[in-house]
Amino acid sequence: MKKNINLKEMCLMDLMVSLSSISRGQGDPKTIVSKKEIAVYASELGNRLNFTSLQALLLTQFVNLYPDCSISSKDIARHLSCTNLAILACYEDIKVLRERRYVAEYKERDNIAYYVPINVIIALRENHALKPKDYSNMSGDEMMDELISTLNAFRREDIDYVDAFNTTSEIVAANPHLSFCRQINEYGLKDEDWLLLLHVCCAYYRNRQSKLDLDEIHEFLSSGAGFKQARLFRANKHILLTKGILEPAGDELASENEWCLSHRAAKELMGELCPNIMESSKRDVLNADGIGTKALFYPVKTARQVSELEKLLSPEEFSRVQDSLEAHGMRKGFACLFYGTPGTGKTETVLQLARKTGRNIMQVDMSQMRDKYVG
Repeated sequence: MKKNINLKEMCLMDLMVSLSSISRGQGDPKTIVSKKEIAVYASELGNRLNFTSLQALLLTQFVNLYPDCSISSKDIARHLSCTNLAILACYEDIKVLRERRYVAEYKERDNIAYYVPINVIIALRENHALKPKDYSNMSGDEMMDELISTLNAFRREDIDYVDAFNTTSEIVAANPHLSFCRQINEYGLKDEDWLLLLHVCCAYYRNRQSKLDLDEIHEFLSSGAGFKQARLFRANKHILLTKGILEPAGDELASENEWCLSHRAAKELMGELCPNIMESSKRDVLNADGIGTKALFYPVKTARQVSELEKLLSPEEFSRVQDSLEAHGMRKGFACLFYGTPGTGKTETVLQLARKTGRNIMQVDMSQMRDKYVG
């Protein structure tokens, strides 16, 4: 190193150019970082970016390979003329670069590959450290876009589970003014449970549907985590089920391996983000108190069936029925099929049953819930 060079006056890119040049072909990074000339440059670069000298040296190797979007440990080993094992031994330091978002890691087939994001290059060119992304004070749409983008990167395996969890947690924590963020934090979820719920909520936000099935669980999570989550769902022991956040999707005709946001959770989480859906649901609900009395006359057999159904739907009896169904591992509700020619009183029977048992009625268009070719 020339004595008249003042490292303090050098910009970050110039420091990296010099460090890359003098480290080429020098061998194991853990060894050469203590060599005097390399140590001086690596230490100066590390101090400015808040990295150790070894981390600064490794970052320089990654930046030197930009814009390659598939950097391997062998590429760095080739530049330093060391073994691949020497680079693999630096994984914890590379992990720090990744956690600070200077380097991104993803799976390429069965191998781990890296790339340097463009915002890192821009920051270094502007001669300053990478500034953490500011997620604060987002609108609901902006927040959901960030969550969807992060989960998509996770599904593509551009980022791993830890990155996905940490990033989505940061996004949610930075926006406490949104009811979605406050509510999802109150559930106290962690790890895969957190990511699965975010996945369901993002699907609801995009498509107004929140179904989750076993295939999707396996596709979204790694094989080991996916099998564990699927077992809990099948046994009705998953925390998203026990907390009442998800529930079985559809009615008796639906697959037993499909779940969706419960009505309560949809209202708590998505009410502010999807107000039109919530308002349309309210419009489709007929209050039991507003149903007028009307006398109906049935054949003897039909009258007996309607009477039995009215008894089952009474609050006390229905609670007992639900407990019995749940005890046998079944859904806590049942469907009734009313049939007959037009004008025989099917709709009015439903209205009168609702009035007598104090139940509000939600009108649902089945053509928008299930495919016309099912059943």
